[in-house]
Amino acid sequence: MAAFVAIRVLHVVLAALWLGAGVFTALFLFPTLGDSAPGSNSMFAALMRRRFGVYMAVTGGLAVLTGIWLYWRFTGGFSAATIGTTSGIVFGIGGLAGIAAVAIGGAVIGRSADKMAALIEQAAPQSEIEALRQRALGANRVVAALMILAVVCMAAGHYV
Repeated sequence: MAAFVAIRVLHVVLAALWLGAGVFTALFLFPTLGDSAPGSNSMFAALMRRRFGVYMAVTGGLAVLTGIWLYWRFTGGFSAATIGTTSGIVFGIGGLAGIAAVAIGGAVIGRSADKMAALIEQAAPQSEIEALRQRALGANRVVAALMILAVVCMAAGHYV
């Protein structure tokens, strides 16, 4: 029982940290980089040097892994009978949303952010950086919506 509680708490904390950072990047970071404010590109490059991408990958990945373990435990080893219940379906939808968020985050946002940081360091033309920023921003909005869906499902799963 202690392991279950510890993993559940870890899952909730990781999801909260990941969601907060994801919403921050979708609503504030990537849109701000589009402003022509002096230093916005160098601020982004510095953020990436401080391993923000690694932070997002680790918190998202561990949130998903702990969530899979919790779902496995909730469903009694992925029992079809439990998965088919309303709670099983709601938790399953939330889990799939989280998995999709991690996949899109790594494949699109992470790669775009890494390329942006490299282009900024090389003093590449702003048009190249802007194209990547737009790609990352669009994906980030989708990922933020998936993260919110996952959190809503996790919060409601036991009560439906």
